[in-house]
Amino acid sequence: MAERKLTPTHEAPYRGLRVLDFGQGIASPYCAMLLGVYGADVIKVEPPEGDWSRYLGTTYGNHTTLSAVYNRGKRSLCLDMKHKDAIAIARRLAKDCDVLIFDEPTRGIDVGAKEEIYQLLGELAAQGKSIVMISSELPEILRMSHRVVVMSEGRVTRVLDAADATQEDIMHYATLRPDENPADAAELGLDIADRKQKAGQP
Repeated sequence: MAERKLTPTHEAPYRGLRVLDFGQGIASPYCAMLLGVYGADVIKVEPPEGDWSRYLGTTYGNHTTLSAVYNRGKRSLCLDMKHKDAIAIARRLAKDCDVLIFDEPTRGIDVGAKEEIYQLLGELAAQGKSIVMISSELPEILRMSHRVVVMSEGRVTRVLDAADATQEDIMHYATLRPDENPADAAELGLDIADRKQKAGQP
């Protein structure tokens, strides 16, 4: 397969970058959409029932407002990752992609298929692919990640080296509530009172 070259421009800094978007919902499709806005070629992979954001709110045809916005500009492909044939197709696609985005990649599948996906992710990382994985399974996060970005209420609370992180570390930073708890705000170096005052909030 011929090597693709990145051809960035001022308006499209990610032109030439190929992204395989397995994410669903809001955060991961939005991430992939932003890469597309800035020039990346994004391929959206959905299960047979579709991205669950298609059912958030009033539907218009096969989309809601959210799913239409967050998936605009993407090419689309339907794959049922519960089947080995679909995993084989995903492998072929992944070989020609630079960035892969996964959201809960092993949810609802059997142990055998889960191990195949772990193996695939490991192989892709070894090939130098950039992988963004969103998961609520802490053992999976620690097993598959190099870095763990922990978020709480839409805010990044800590970036951890996975080799040194524990499940307790992740849970601690994922449950900080700086807007409600001054001690949590102090731990994150945030002056919530000052921010609220500037925003005109009580």
